Amino acid sequence: LIVNSIPKPAEPRPVNRADPVEYGRYLTTIAGCRWCHTPVNDTQQSIPELELAGGHGFPMGGYVVRASNITPDPETGIGGWSRADFIARFRRYQGEEGRIPVGVGEMNSLMPWTMYAGLTDEDLGAIYAYLAQVAPIRNAVTVYERMAEGS
Repeated sequence: LIVNSIPKPAEPRPVNRADPVEYGRYLTTIAGCRWCHTPVNDTQQSIPELELAGGHGFPMGGYVVRASNITPDPETGIGGWSRADFIARFRRYQGEEGRIPVGVGEMNSLMPWTMYAGLTDEDLGAIYAYLAQVAPIRNAVTVYERMAEGS
């Protein structure tokens, strides 16, 4: 029993970087995109039918910041974005010296932009290719709102 419960060394599976969708699926998995961009129910369990549709809320200084819908829904997700738009979004929010440019009255973000600053355009393009082929889910998300008093 003891020998069988000893963890085995990790054996990463090879990833075909020549297939952008496969590589993008791999990157979104290891980056934890599903965890933040999938809403949760009252018991904090991800809602599978809303995978990547945004809405997972995070309390932050009197506000709730919700992850955006990153499915290819054209109205509520990234369906109207091009590959270049997607990459530009990452580059914009990495900011000077890796700081997110947030001013008074502007929204803040829990997205760990600087943690992903090392992603190349190829990496980001692969993530976009993967997200572009998932099922679009219409889910309008209020990304930033003040928490109710007493919350």
